[in-house]
Amino acid sequence: MRAKAIILVGLVLTLCQCTKETVQEGHLVIDGWIENGCPPVVMVTSSLVVGTQNQWDKEDLAGSVITDAEVVLSDGEKSVILTGIPAPDYFPPFIYTSTELMGEPGKTYTLKVRSGKQELSSATALAAPSALDKVWAEQVEEGSYLIHCRFTPRKGEYYGFFTRREGKELMYLPAFMSLIDGDAVDGVVDMALTSGIDISSSSRHQQYFSSGERVSLRFCSIDRRVYDFWKGYEDAWLLTHNPFFPVSTDVPTNITGGYGLWAGYSCTYYELLIP
Repeated sequence: MRAKAIILVGLVLTLCQCTKETVQEGHLVIDGWIENGCPPVVMVTSSLVVGTQNQWDKEDLAGSVITDAEVVLSDGEKSVILTGIPAPDYFPPFIYTSTELMGEPGKTYTLKVRSGKQELSSATALAAPSALDKVWAEQVEEGSYLIHCRFTPRKGEYYGFFTRREGKELMYLPAFMSLIDGDAVDGVVDMALTSGIDISSSSRHQQYFSSGERVSLRFCSIDRRVYDFWKGYEDAWLLTHNPFFPVSTDVPTNITGGYGLWAGYSCTYYELLIP
């Protein structure tokens, strides 16, 4: 149940990187991940280009889902063809998955996808999960809080934070400015986390957590290319405050032959009740 709550990135973030100058419609897009102790989840869609139509909505995005792709995952010892199934807890509500391969730290997972004449591939590694030394909520004004955490990054490793407010968000959302490059810091790090950013929502971003909310914090060790993807996402949101509009620099991808993200997440979870 943990893995299903990751944010949709492939289809949505392709929208922020696709302009008429950089990509055409109909290219394969991957939103996929594997987490320690969990089965893989892969969504396959076709790219949409902002500007080719005056308006678009979730029905347009859902119409870009590819349900007949061949999706193969290997951990270097075993290869499995993932099965496509309807999945109402996701958007788009169709995923490729299998319980024959579960995420295991220390392994590299190679993904290959074929649809029609298009083929793509990607690989991601699962690092050893890390733990936070301390997590707490700190008031910034009456009824509003930030989540603080403390830990010591390991050299050569990368980290990201995701949050989910119980009853208000289905997905874990990336906390803004929460990426850590272990080589760029020395010693103990104190992080102040705002609520995660939902780029698919038209509602104004709620920066702080509110009194009485139950919040799940997802602390992930990630590889460099996953880090680069999320850093590009942050930069796009920071520059435009709406990644659905093109920016001058494309969001990076670790997909060869397509777009999106195939990510490995080694995670630890923390639950907080905001005072």
